[in-house]
Amino acid sequence: MNIVMVQFKDSKRPGEYSKREYGYFSKVQLTVGDIILAPTEKGKTAVRVSKIDVKESEIDVRIMPKMRTIEKIEYPDDSKNRETSEVR
Repeated sequence: MNIVMVQFKDSKRPGEYSKREYGYFSKVQLTVGDIILAPTEKGKTAVRVSKIDVKESEIDVRIMPKMRTIEKIEYPDDSKNRETSEVR
């Protein structure tokens, strides 16, 4: 299982993503720039993949047990990268 970093949409700047990154485990191969749905405590939400193949040593040990897992690739309805990402 890989670790990836993602960015959520910025609520103060429509159409942009926050600079803050969040770690997720991923059971699927992702590419930097993919826009996918990721699980959160409030359901699934659109995120942009900002880093892939992150080492465990880069993740705070207090965060690791709280990280969620991306089980499969799901695209938000407004995703523009669906055509290119499906050809994996």
